[in-house]
Amino acid sequence: MKQLNLVQTAVLSAIFAACATRQAMAQTSVSSLATGTVTTSTIGPITATITALNYDANHKKIDGLWVGPDTVLTFPEKDCNPGKSFGAVGDTVTYSGLAVNYSTGFHSVRVTNFVDGNVVYSLANKPHQAVAYESTVGTITSLMRAAHDGSVIGFRFMPQSGKEVLVDIGNANPSLAQLLTIGSTVSVKGTLSPSSCGPVGTTQEVDASLLTVAGSTFPVKARP
Repeated sequence: MKQLNLVQTAVLSAIFAACATRQAMAQTSVSSLATGTVTTSTIGPITATITALNYDANHKKIDGLWVGPDTVLTFPEKDCNPGKSFGAVGDTVTYSGLAVNYSTGFHSVRVTNFVDGNVVYSLANKPHQAVAYESTVGTITSLMRAAHDGSVIGFRFMPQSGKEVLVDIGNANPSLAQLLTIGSTVSVKGTLSPSSCGPVGTTQEVDASLLTVAGSTFPVKARP
C-alpha cells in the first residue's frame, strides 16, 4: 500500500500540472478530473493519436502528451522533452505504461515504452541515453561540410515519413562521401542525440551508425 501511495503521489503531481495548463481541451476543472475512486493498472501497447501538447506550470516546457480528451502521457523528468523528441499533434503513437485511473474517466499514464514512427523510447534506457532512430529511407536536402577542408560531415535528411533531421556522419570515407549528393535517396540508422531534448521547433540530430546509398551499405561513426 505504501508503494502504491508513492506512485499515486508522483503521478498526481504530473496530473495537476497537466490539468492546469491543458490546451484547447479544458472543459472541466482539476478537482473534477482528479477525484473519485483511484485504481492503477499496467496498460499497453495501445495505439492512439496525439491530440494536444501539455505544458508545465510555467508554460515553457512541454511535459506531456494528450491522446484524447481524458488521457495524458507523462515521461520521467530526467528524460527528453516529449513534445520535442517523441511526438507532435496528429502523430499516431503506440504506448505502454503505468496508468492511474479515476472513476471520473480521467487517466494519467507514466510511459514505459513509446513508439512514434521512427522514434522508439523505453524507460529501460538510462537517463539522457540516446533513443534509437531505426532504419529510415529519405532524401538528402543539403550537405554539411567541415570548415577546415570542405569534407562532408553530415546532411539534412527528409524521411519519406516523419520530420526532417540533421544526420551527423563524422569523417566519412571517400567511397561514401562521393555518393552523398543533394537529392540522393539514402537509408539512415542511428540514434537521436540526447542534445535533441531542446526547445520545440529546433531540428533534431541523428548520430548515424549505418547508411545505405546507391545499393551499398556503410558503417559510420559520428563525431563524439
